[in-house]
Amino acid sequence: MLAAKNQKPLSILSNIISNLTGLPQRTSFRIAVSIAQKDVSWLEKLLSEFLRERSLLSRCDNCNCLVKTGECLYCGKSGRTLDTLLIVKDDYDLSLFSDVEGYSGCFFTLNSDLISPLNKVYSSDLPLAAIKKYLLENKGNLKEVIFAFDQNLEAEVTIMFLKNFMTNILPNLNFYRLAKGLPTGASLEYVSKEVVQEALKLKQKI
Repeated sequence: MLAAKNQKPLSILSNIISNLTGLPQRTSFRIAVSIAQKDVSWLEKLLSEFLRERSLLSRCDNCNCLVKTGECLYCGKSGRTLDTLLIVKDDYDLSLFSDVEGYSGCFFTLNSDLISPLNKVYSSDLPLAAIKKYLLENKGNLKEVIFAFDQNLEAEVTIMFLKNFMTNILPNLNFYRLAKGLPTGASLEYVSKEVVQEALKLKQKI
């Protein structure tokens, strides 16, 4: 009975970690146990440091990337070339491409799941106003857009929607996806840096 009562707070903490990170329950539970074994003072210090660092971050009003406020490294503000735009799903995927050798263009982060009606994610959930703003502000320079998404159905649906949406704004854009060398259904999260670099180098026109 006592063990069951102690299990409930750990399970709640584990669920919080799993929902936040997407980690499997078993892994989340291990993390929950590790956290619970720490002194409260250690946890308070960790939370204080986390909140302090988080307060220094904001989304760039140009490329929607999460950056240190006023110091974006991913768009034209940082001196990157404006003729190419690489669109990623989230800030984790951004980290995979931000230092790829040979790419000096700009980035844009959707900060959204890809379109999936089954998961109740629709085109209206994408940052369409921010994308339109970016296109109009860079229409004199932007020539090509690269979609750097996973190889799955949600990615294909999102690519087709965004291509049509962006073409209606700037008709002369060229669109590309990552090379099909990525395994079908593969998540970028589990692909090596070398594979990511090769997939970008061998990008395919849509």
